[in-house]
Amino acid sequence: MRNIPCFKCPNCGDEIFSPEQVKLIREKIEQFAPQIKVIRKISKAGKRPAIYLPERIVETLGLSSGDEVTIYLRVGHNSIIKITDASD
Repeated sequence: MRNIPCFKCPNCGDEIFSPEQVKLIREKIEQFAPQIKVIRKISKAGKRPAIYLPERIVETLGLSSGDEVTIYLRVGHNSIIKITDASD
């Protein structure tokens, strides 16, 4: 990203952003990032809780039944669901 001022260390060259600058960077990224929001209720598959994904999302991501995903939980933040790569 260009033209965002930062504090640059004269010794090592590391660039550090203030909280205000980080907010600006996030806003710029959100302008270009596609937004997908899916709200799902927890269902049951047998005796276990399950979340069902809309077919359009499954098709878009190229997923099929049996594929694995990884769920990263961050307390107090948004969680991330990632398609598990076979090499992971």
